[in-house]
Amino acid sequence: MTDKRNSRVAILLDTEPSEELRKKIDAGTAPRRDYFMLQEHYGATLLFPESKTVLGEFLYKFAKIDLDSALVGYRNRKDYDLVITVSEQIGLPLGALLNFSRSKMKHVLLAHQPAIWKKIIFMYLTGAYRGIDSFVCYGKKQATLLKKRLVFVKEAQVSVILHPADHLFWKPKGKRKEREILTAGLEYRDYSTFLDAIDGLDVDVFIAASSPWSRRKDETRQREIPANTKVGRLEQHELKKKLEEATIVVVPLKPVDFQAGSLVMYEAMACGNAVVATRTASHAEGEIIQDGENGLLVPPCNAKALRDAILRLIEDDNFRARLGRAARNTVEQGLNLDKYMAQLTSLVDSFLDR
Repeated sequence: MTDKRNSRVAILLDTEPSEELRKKIDAGTAPRRDYFMLQEHYGATLLFPESKTVLGEFLYKFAKIDLDSALVGYRNRKDYDLVITVSEQIGLPLGALLNFSRSKMKHVLLAHQPAIWKKIIFMYLTGAYRGIDSFVCYGKKQATLLKKRLVFVKEAQVSVILHPADHLFWKPKGKRKEREILTAGLEYRDYSTFLDAIDGLDVDVFIAASSPWSRRKDETRQREIPANTKVGRLEQHELKKKLEEATIVVVPLKPVDFQAGSLVMYEAMACGNAVVATRTASHAEGEIIQDGENGLLVPPCNAKALRDAILRLIEDDNFRARLGRAARNTVEQGLNLDKYMAQLTSLVDSFLDR
């Protein structure tokens, strides 16, 4: 067996993580990050571009290709046995460069949405998939679509490892408020249907229409906001407090085929919330929420079904409490960051052992 701590492992990021973030994690005021955990586990090196080039900024703005980060990995390819890239924006161009150079460095890509057609076409044109030894998909639907659309990819190249929230940071605390609904995020959120569903209800609603990752427009700006609803941005510690206090959490989604909304679901379930979410193609298989067991799923674009589910949870204290306990239990039994890390390091170890 390979001594993993002595293996030359790198994690390729788009920017340098701040020391302030490390301190917050150590103090328990921020959730743990997988790249720091991988760094500690393998004695790995965090690689990132020290500056951005004009070409790199242009390609990222118009094509979502992070060439600057990919080039850092490419230039250091002879110094490492294995590199882990944290997004397709970095991993796909690096895969193309490794394919052209016939590099022997192993490459594991953590993939959020790898099966959309523009990425599939890019991989066909550049052969990037040959420079990626493992696609780690965060949901079954994207893994299935990737294998179907990228016909040259091998079955063994594609894995599914759910990436839940840090259950040691997100957890139940204290007494909840009555008749308070929280929803959060921007990525493919269907706030139009949600606003129709809660209009006129005797509830207080907060919409945290923001995200550190998504560039989607805030759909609430195009709508008249009901009197019972507030819209605003929340910092992470504020979102944590809202999740701890909310009566229920709603994740309304447009009908998409990747795991949009999953992070809020993970965080809410870890906090013991009863969650109502849209049954999209990615969330239909019960990977996160099992309908009626640890949460509720409703059809897309159906305000009546969403309203009925919200009212059911608001009015039935026992049912709501049961779903909240089951949600936290699901997290503790395996839908958590430690389980994700165990699965991911096991996969990485399989390449280092070769």
